[in-house]
Amino acid sequence: MSEEKQALVNHEDELPPLYSSTAAQNRDNTAPATSSSLNDILEASPTNPYDMTSLELNDIYKHMGTGKAQYLYWCLTGLISYAEFVELTMLSLVILPLRCEWGLTPQFETLLTVVIMSFYGVFALFAGKIADKCGRKQVFIYSAIGMIGTALASAMVSNKWAFLALRALVDGFIGVNIVVASCYAVEFAQSSYRIVGMAVFILCGYFGLFAVNSLAWAILATAGWRWFIIILTAPGILAVLLALYLPESPRYYCVQGEQEKAMAAVRFMARLNKKEIPADVRMVCHKDEDTGSYRELFSRKHLRSTIGLSIIFSTNIFAEYGIVLFLPLYFSSNVCGVGEEIPKHTCTTLSQSDLLDLSLASLSTMIGSILALISAHLIGRLYPIRVSTFLQALFSGLLFICLSKTATVWQATFFRFFIAANNAFIWIIMPETYPTSIRSTAMGMLNATAKIGGFLGTGSVFLFFYIDPKINIGCFFGCVLFGVIGTLIFNQKTKEADLTDT
Repeated sequence: MSEEKQALVNHEDELPPLYSSTAAQNRDNTAPATSSSLNDILEASPTNPYDMTSLELNDIYKHMGTGKAQYLYWCLTGLISYAEFVELTMLSLVILPLRCEWGLTPQFETLLTVVIMSFYGVFALFAGKIADKCGRKQVFIYSAIGMIGTALASAMVSNKWAFLALRALVDGFIGVNIVVASCYAVEFAQSSYRIVGMAVFILCGYFGLFAVNSLAWAILATAGWRWFIIILTAPGILAVLLALYLPESPRYYCVQGEQEKAMAAVRFMARLNKKEIPADVRMVCHKDEDTGSYRELFSRKHLRSTIGLSIIFSTNIFAEYGIVLFLPLYFSSNVCGVGEEIPKHTCTTLSQSDLLDLSLASLSTMIGSILALISAHLIGRLYPIRVSTFLQALFSGLLFICLSKTATVWQATFFRFFIAANNAFIWIIMPETYPTSIRSTAMGMLNATAKIGGFLGTGSVFLFFYIDPKINIGCFFGCVLFGVIGTLIFNQKTKEADLTDT
């Protein structure tokens, strides 16, 4: 026997379940037991140390490793995340020139916000359940095609009501896509690499925020808002092509009891990673007859997590969407010495200096999410999100102190920094908390709940800004304090725990 094989035999207790014949037998009583010792298996089959065994999907992922398959899936989730994060920022920038072109009123701008948030929430809520019942891939492809078509159409319309209807559909499809993407980010790799998938998902989103502000600074004034929308929509085409090429989630197939399809998807991924899974390896699947159950989200097992995450996510989105719309208005008004003196709610555009300040604030979101990802990997999820939410409340309160334009820019920058950090923690925690049978349903419901926060956040800006911007700042502060309570309710530690299917 070679030295490598002998080392495996001598350290059998330390081996992962992939190489343990007894562990494989214990997982599935139907698995044939060809040998009682690892030594016998190694001698009998030098190229296949586990010989005719049944393995959990987590063990197969460990054997497969991380490679091209995971990179392609993570690229797909990054493109979807980019589209979601870009949407609201794009609208906040496009609204200003549309005031000049179509004479938008505060009432119409409020209606636009209400409608698009409602469509996002409703589509996400039902898409989650459908994706758990019918599959992630099929739901995403139809939705992504719809998103691209309606987004391009919205760049060609000539009146505000058609624009409202089409952007509402765009946001609805984005709500569907983001639910699927958050599942894709964690369902295709072993536990220790889940953080990488979520890092791509989160960082691509915040890169989108930076890119949209930078692109606005570069072309919005010259090329116009129509080309601005078209250029921002283009990456969605690549997302559709990737989704058509890649297989369905093996975890979804397992929960549906379709072992052959799950194994075919895994073998496709293994070929991309240049790894071979022997023909006699079978996958242990745990079928669940009650997939996509809303009731299960509020069962005793998940109730505290569902309530805590709903509060944390909705309050964070309230702050994020609110501040995204608040800052362009704040910078274009004579508030605390910020911007030039202009009439309230008038046809105006942001200066190049103001757009540059917005790019700085959006760049801070990338830095905040990166530091959050690092702390989530090194420390965990639970305690860092509590600290981050407290600091977020602190900097939202500091916005009450108006000293100068520079000071206001930096206060807003740090506020957005901790909003982004919280968002990173939330997106990591949510798919790790729930099993595959209700993961997409949970993501849909939590996203719908968050959009209620987003609706209230943006609505409060349009409602109170022209009365007194400090009312908006007070709303941000109070909402984030409520989020601190949510972090205390949620108490589940998910760092590097294996995903469950049922």
